[in-house]
Amino acid sequence: MPRKMKGLIAVIFTLSQALISPTPKVVNVCTGKSCRSGGSLQTIESFRLLRGDDSFEVVADGSCTSNCGKGPNVWVNDGRIYNGVDSDEISLLSAILEIEVGTSESPKILSSLEKYVALLSTSHPPPSSFDGIVEVLKSSKFTYALASVLLSRAESYRPICMDSALEDSLAATSCCPTHPRAYRVLADFYEDRHNIKGATEALKKHYDIHPELSKSKLLNEIRKLEES
Repeated sequence: MPRKMKGLIAVIFTLSQALISPTPKVVNVCTGKSCRSGGSLQTIESFRLLRGDDSFEVVADGSCTSNCGKGPNVWVNDGRIYNGVDSDEISLLSAILEIEVGTSESPKILSSLEKYVALLSTSHPPPSSFDGIVEVLKSSKFTYALASVLLSRAESYRPICMDSALEDSLAATSCCPTHPRAYRVLADFYEDRHNIKGATEALKKHYDIHPELSKSKLLNEIRKLEES
């Protein structure tokens, strides 16, 4: 086959792969000192609640944008910088995603997520306050958000109904196994029930999800469980 033809085929293949598997947009949230003090870590979590597919990723970015004092600051790829993107403004976050990524969510989903974020700022919300949100998210693509709500409801159940708390935490690990908090919370609930084997297995999965965590810390936690 002529060299030019081989080169043309390679280019066509590369372009076709790009069309089939487009590179996801990256939502950067500044985590510099000023933005962090303004709540940028919570903004990251709110963006993750709105992530229903692989069309975008959310990352913490410590790069200075020279917009200190205006944060939390957000930008997608190398585009426009959005200032003052607070975690509780779900509609604003959704609008940014619609402009920059092309995603668009139903009013019902947005309303449920707004209610959930508002509940996070209240003291000891009752488990029933999460029920309607769970029902809406169950039939949606927002598995990360569903797991987050289930974990919050599980923690609100904790003092009064450990069976329901454990059920919700197990459901969270099932619908979103990579959720950063799911197995940590599950391990705590197993420990509360003196299920050392269950707590140990959950801890190991938590550390598998977080390879940046020290393995010696895992071994230390397991040792404490076995001694308790």
